[in-house]
Amino acid sequence: MPDLRRGKSYTAAAITAFLLSIQALPSQDYSPDSTGNRQFMFLPPVVAEIDGRKITSEVAIKTLRQKLPVERMAEMPASKVKTLIREDINDSIDRSIIEQKLKATNIRPSPEMVLAEFRRLFSSLTPDKQAFLISELAGKNLTLEQYQSKASKDPQQQFKIAFNKWIEMSFADKLEIQDAEIETYYRKNQGLFAVPATVTISQILIKKSDPKETAKYMDKAETVLSRLRQGEDFGRLAEQFSDCTVSKNRKGVLGTFRADGELPSGVESAAFALQAGEFSGIIDDRIGLFIIKVNARTEPCYLPYESMKEVLRVRLRDDKIRALVEEVLQQERAKMQITINF
Repeated sequence: MPDLRRGKSYTAAAITAFLLSIQALPSQDYSPDSTGNRQFMFLPPVVAEIDGRKITSEVAIKTLRQKLPVERMAEMPASKVKTLIREDINDSIDRSIIEQKLKATNIRPSPEMVLAEFRRLFSSLTPDKQAFLISELAGKNLTLEQYQSKASKDPQQQFKIAFNKWIEMSFADKLEIQDAEIETYYRKNQGLFAVPATVTISQILIKKSDPKETAKYMDKAETVLSRLRQGEDFGRLAEQFSDCTVSKNRKGVLGTFRADGELPSGVESAAFALQAGEFSGIIDDRIGLFIIKVNARTEPCYLPYESMKEVLRVRLRDDKIRALVEEVLQQERAKMQITINF
C-alpha cells in the first residue's frame, strides 16, 4: 500500500528532478572514438538527430558515463545500454523544451529567486520547526545564512525554482482541487487507505538443533506450556527457556506484525486466531517449537477521509501538474524533427 500518510506523491519538485537528471547534450558533432568506445560498437555512429543536430555515440556514451561506472556499463547487455541512452536523449529534449518555455515567459533562474523562495518557505514554518531546521543545520556546521547562500548558487536549485514559477504562471487556473474531487478519489480508491490487522506477540522458541533429539525438545516445550497453563509468567519463562536470542532478553517480546508472511506460516495463523492476552499451544515449525502470546492486536480499518483530505489535495494537484507538463512536452515534441537511430 502506498504510504499516503506521509504524503508521498508526484510533485513539481519530482518532475523537476526528472528534468534535471541529465545535462543538455552538446550541439556540435563528434566522430566516434574507435578505441575508447570499442565495446559499444553495436551503436550507430550517430545515435540521434534532433532538428538537424547530430548526437554521436561518443557523446551518448560520455553522458551515460556521468551516471554509471564504466565497469557496470561494460557488463550491461546491448539492449539495456540502448534503453538508457534513449532515456537520456528524451530527458535532454524535455529539458531543452522547458528551458525554452522559461525564456519565453521571461523567467530567468537566479540566486535571488532561490533566496526569495527559501525565505518564503522558512517564514511559513512554525517557530518550533524553524528552530528544528536551524538545529539540524548546526549539526552539519552550517548556519541558516550559509545554507541559503550555498543553495542559491546551485544551478539545479535555480532551475527548480524557475520551473515551479513557470508552472504557477502557466497553469494557476487549472490547479485548484475541489473537496468533491478529493472525496470522489478517496471513495473510488478505498483500497489505498486500508490499514491491515496487526498483532504484537511474544514467543518462546525451542530450537530443534539435533534431529535425533526431537522427543527431548517436545518434552521441554510441553513442560513450558504446562507451566504457562498453571499461571506462570510468560516473560519469565521466555527468559529461562527460549532459544531466541533476540526476544529472550526482552522477556520474549518479538514485535508487531501484519499477516504478510514475515512470520512462519504456522506462527502467523496462530497469532491472528488469538485474542490479546491469550497464548497458543505448541507450534511445530521447521526451525523449532514455538509457543506464542498475543500482547495486543488491532483490527483492519481504513484511514479516515478527514485525516487524508489535505494529503490527497496535494497529491491530486501534483498529478494535474504532471499531466499538464507532459501535455506541453508532447505538443512541443510534435513540432520537432526527432530521429533515434536504433
